[in-house]
Amino acid sequence: MKKILDTICDKVQGPLSRLAVKISSIKFIQAMAETFQVLIPLLILGSFSCLFYYLPVAPWQNFLASVPILVTAASKIHMLSLFIFGLFVLILLPNRYAEKLGMKDTLSVTPVTVLTYLVLTPVDMWMDIPVTWIGQQGIFSVMIISLLVVRIMKWMKDKNFGIRMPSSVPQFVSNGFNAIIPAAIIVPLAALLGAFMEMTTFGSVHNIIFTLIQGPVSSVGISWLGQIVSNVLCSIFFFFGIQPGAITSIFEPMLTAAGLENLAAWTAGLPIPHLFVGGYTNLVST
Repeated sequence: MKKILDTICDKVQGPLSRLAVKISSIKFIQAMAETFQVLIPLLILGSFSCLFYYLPVAPWQNFLASVPILVTAASKIHMLSLFIFGLFVLILLPNRYAEKLGMKDTLSVTPVTVLTYLVLTPVDMWMDIPVTWIGQQGIFSVMIISLLVVRIMKWMKDKNFGIRMPSSVPQFVSNGFNAIIPAAIIVPLAALLGAFMEMTTFGSVHNIIFTLIQGPVSSVGISWLGQIVSNVLCSIFFFFGIQPGAITSIFEPMLTAAGLENLAAWTAGLPIPHLFVGGYTNLVST
């Protein structure tokens, strides 16, 4: 029996290892996984801040009622850490992806990507930026736009689309000037596209991505069937001694968005929309 199991392991482990390596070697998935790992403290802090002032225990609520400044502080942490979670992803992901692609100037991609995303976002001009598309609903849009902007900037820099400065100029100054031409091409084109989309029934590029991609993909990924597939694959990888990070990194953005939507619904006193979220699946897996 042991020989049979050893034979099966030898035959299966090789293909699974190659598959895991192939998925894990995708630079954008690596950057995405690292980004969400870096943001775990914000998720924990925001969640506990929400629990702090919404914990449905009468003595605790009576105490908070007598010290309203605690509720104000906790609610501000909750709102600014979780309700604009997509913004934090937007700030970190382009830098991590640029580094994975081997770009020397990884800092300049972040402001260009952020500005590109914002000009694609419907805003109340001179007044405010709606949080809808910098929260959980915009996570897939953030990922797609980050991917495109960084890739375009890398291609332009590889083709020498930039302003070359003398060697005597400090490197960080030279990097900024080198990003001017890519930014001057990408951002205005994005602004024109964003303005055009606002005149259509779609309203924005983000709405198209959410409707056609994030909604359907997330519905499958966080469904019972999607979680069965995810956990079975992770278990198979573990059984053969292979780290299942290649699988979990694919599902992590969907589970994170679902968890944020659950927290927003609970805060608003609405029914919880999703059963499967990151914390729940981690608990089940362990």
